[in-house]
Amino acid sequence: MLTSENHKLPELDGQLKALLNWLDGQPETARGQKALKAGSALLEYAAFEIAGSNDTKQVVRLILLAADMDRTADAMVPQSRDHLTVV
Repeated sequence: MLTSENHKLPELDGQLKALLNWLDGQPETARGQKALKAGSALLEYAAFEIAGSNDTKQVVRLILLAADMDRTADAMVPQSRDHLTVV
């Protein structure tokens, strides 16, 4: 399991630990996919929150990154951790 010790937002410790614990409780074959989905949702949220006050190119970049993460998650074929593949 990853830990939340190295991030720069200590006020999120509880929430981040809860998310990581929840992911750890998911089937091994689905953890990566669900983590990508959660990360994608956070990136998209961040992009829309900063849209009015930041460079448009950065916002578009974040949206594209989120979309790529989401597509990657959707393309994952659940298998054991040692054999996870992307189609």
